[in-house]
Amino acid sequence: MRNSFLVLFFAPLLFFSCKKEQPEIPKIAFKSASGLISADAIVAMGDTVYVTILADKTDFDLHLFYVGYAYDGVSLPTTDFQDFASPAEFSHMEKNYRIITRNRPGNERWVFSVNDSEGQIAEKEINLRVQ
Repeated sequence: MRNSFLVLFFAPLLFFSCKKEQPEIPKIAFKSASGLISADAIVAMGDTVYVTILADKTDFDLHLFYVGYAYDGVSLPTTDFQDFASPAEFSHMEKNYRIITRNRPGNERWVFSVNDSEGQIAEKEINLRVQ
């Protein structure tokens, strides 16, 4: 009887004290190569720069790639480009993106995001100082 009481008492404690493991967000990085930018930079007005994003799935398939930008300290980026992953890109995605800077000086923040099929979001950003 005493053993039954202990089992009934401790079983719920064990059950409710276990925490669900949080899913890991996708891995995202900038590709470093000649002709690509992969970090904050100072660029000329009206210049064209290229960025390549590498993304890898972790717990769930990759689903969506999108790019946003914000000028001169605006906090919320405007979506510039959006692309759904093809079946071939569910585990690895490599996206090339061309940025043409404005024809006036200021700061440009470019945000590159990848979502997985469960809605986990990974982001990387590049800040361009346009002179």
